[in-house]
Amino acid sequence: MHVRAIDNADGTAFRFDVHGKDGSSFTLEDRIPKGFSNDAVLLRLVGNLQKSTAHLFTLDEPGTSDGDALVLRLRDPDAGPRQARKDDEQTGWYLAPSLGLNANSFGVTQLSAYANLEVNWSHPAWRLHGYGWSNYRYVHLDDGTDDPEDTYQNFDLGTDWTVVRTLIGGFSLGANAYVMRVPQENYLLRGGTLIGAEWMLSPFLKTDEANFGVRYEIGADHHDYVYETVLLRRSLDFMRHRARVFGAWHFSRVDVNGGLTAQSVLDDLRFSSISTNGGVTWRILDDLSLQLQGEVSYRNGLLNEPKDVTQLPPLEAFYGGGAYGAVTYWSWAGLEYVFGNSLVLRQDQRWR
Repeated sequence: MHVRAIDNADGTAFRFDVHGKDGSSFTLEDRIPKGFSNDAVLLRLVGNLQKSTAHLFTLDEPGTSDGDALVLRLRDPDAGPRQARKDDEQTGWYLAPSLGLNANSFGVTQLSAYANLEVNWSHPAWRLHGYGWSNYRYVHLDDGTDDPEDTYQNFDLGTDWTVVRTLIGGFSLGANAYVMRVPQENYLLRGGTLIGAEWMLSPFLKTDEANFGVRYEIGADHHDYVYETVLLRRSLDFMRHRARVFGAWHFSRVDVNGGLTAQSVLDDLRFSSISTNGGVTWRILDDLSLQLQGEVSYRNGLLNEPKDVTQLPPLEAFYGGGAYGAVTYWSWAGLEYVFGNSLVLRQDQRWR
């Protein structure tokens, strides 16, 4: 936009020349008489600014003064909804719950439900992030008998928390702690801690910006198993480490992310794995989005693999877990609504 002001005997003539990225242009001319007060002149100019940009931008809220400057917050009407409500833009927290329920009966009766909650507080120097989940699955084979093996149930839950301290630029240190119960993966109890360092190009992504980063972590794990494992153990304590490279792209409506992770027992590469994951998020409304996520993993060896898989419930191999093969994958799709600053959920990329 180019604004020209020309003084003359009757007042001041203003010319507004607006040029859009698509090659379109618009010109508005107005003359403000000399007898107008300063406030009246200001209001007249604000009106002219809105008129001259009406075909390109939308003004959602009144202008504000910043010292001697007038600030107008304009947005592209085709760029999609804002990522955060006005009353939440200055807060660093958000809550993102998700619930799901599915039931069907076609010879096999199935019921599955889940409840998850993600919480976060972000500051340029700190981040606290937590995630909790629970899942229940019930499967019954309707074959007309009362065989106990015709019924399979599983309930797992867990929580994972990370605290991050940014030192300078994109370099930060972090600590992670987690505890979970996942019987279908032979974990009666799994808990552990990790500490590490991370570097990324852009800790806080802006719209139409890309990011790249690397992270290394080392820590201790404790396992209690449902069944005796291939190492002839019912519990195990050990050290492990992992490295991750990742990237993300943040657009006005869509976010894309992906990464590659390698991890192993610290002193035994027989028990190692490599995985790649990716996801796409489409913001439907300010705080409502549709998510698609997936992961593929190759496992060289598994500490939690039962010594005798024949002792597992027969239905477990088909429903709810029991996957001890070399290659596994999962995918997930769902709707998410965020309470608080949903913009932080997409912008803060530290220790994801």
